[in-house]
Amino acid sequence: MNWKTQRQPGHAHGIDSISGLREALTNAGGPGTTDHSVLTNRDLDDQHPISSITGLQTSLDTKVVQGYGGILLDAPTVIADLNGTSWVTLPANAASVSSPIDVGQDFATNSISIDSEGVWLVVLSGTLSHNEVNAGRTMGVRVHNVDKVTSPHVVGVPTGRNAPGTDFSYSFLVEITGANVTDNFTVDIGGPGDTYTNLQVTEYSFDAVHVSGDGAGGSSPSDPSGGKSLIEEITDPVTGAFRFITIPQTFKTLVLELEGRSDEVALNTPMRGFVNGDTTDANYFFQNSFGRDGGGIFSSGNIANAGRVPGASAPANSYSRHEITFQNYTSAYLKIMSTEFTSYFAGADGMDTGHIGTIALNVSAAINEIELRTDSFGVHNLMGTARLYGVN
Repeated sequence: MNWKTQRQPGHAHGIDSISGLREALTNAGGPGTTDHSVLTNRDLDDQHPISSITGLQTSLDTKVVQGYGGILLDAPTVIADLNGTSWVTLPANAASVSSPIDVGQDFATNSISIDSEGVWLVVLSGTLSHNEVNAGRTMGVRVHNVDKVTSPHVVGVPTGRNAPGTDFSYSFLVEITGANVTDNFTVDIGGPGDTYTNLQVTEYSFDAVHVSGDGAGGSSPSDPSGGKSLIEEITDPVTGAFRFITIPQTFKTLVLELEGRSDEVALNTPMRGFVNGDTTDANYFFQNSFGRDGGGIFSSGNIANAGRVPGASAPANSYSRHEITFQNYTSAYLKIMSTEFTSYFAGADGMDTGHIGTIALNVSAAINEIELRTDSFGVHNLMGTARLYGVN
């Protein structure tokens, strides 16, 4: 048989009769695989949607973009007297950080600008010396928008009788929108009120830190336990009382933590807790249950009772530990202070520990001011560190 004449192209031989043909055809478009890790060009642009990466969209939505910066004064500087009418801008001579992010640090004009939207924590503090007078005075402190000629934050800082100086330290949250981005802000003192002469700024700082995005979420600085956002911290107030007057109305609960003592020559000193400027004991009612040196005590009465702190006769390292909680502080209900405390004393009163519930009988508006002072305020002073937190 003539093989050549009998062969019919396309029918006499299958694909497998030609060595390597099936493999070549199968791999004509490159090696086939279901293993994503061996694919090439995985890092090219637009290869994967955001949804293909678990949790990425949520992470982006709640991401807090970094932002920080500020100005300061590190050399004593004489400034104009306060005449009871005009405002005087506090001077600065240096930038707070060498590489700020989204904060303009223009110490030549004593101002900062916040250059991105979102919620920012503004922190300012200063120490001033001035003349003494035999009376208490109040110095206005404001954060002033130079471009809009508005003052989003104004407080009154008390000066004690015959005090040669005044300290202030405040922090507050501010929401920066597109209308205020890049506006310039200064810190001014004075305004309508009392007069001060021979003024010198010993030190001063004005800083801003970005704590959340443009309304899409984020978080604020919190303590290591989580959930508590620091509103303000005060250490050894020159007025002798811890007074918080910049309280945001954005939290569910306030928590005030105190490590305190007094300068009274005694083993311990009773402390008072007032809200919204009501400093009349008769307008408060408390119930107290605590232990002292192994014994139990229960008491009640019309006093703004906030427990006790060690006095000057106690050892130098004796400090009370107080935690005062204000729940639903923005509501229209009676304001209740719930105090847990432990105080160490030398001598007969070795330790106090317990709980106090105190009601502000005449305060039903939202709490916008909290003050801790001794029961002999004006004669004996509180010392230590107090921190006010907001909790949601």
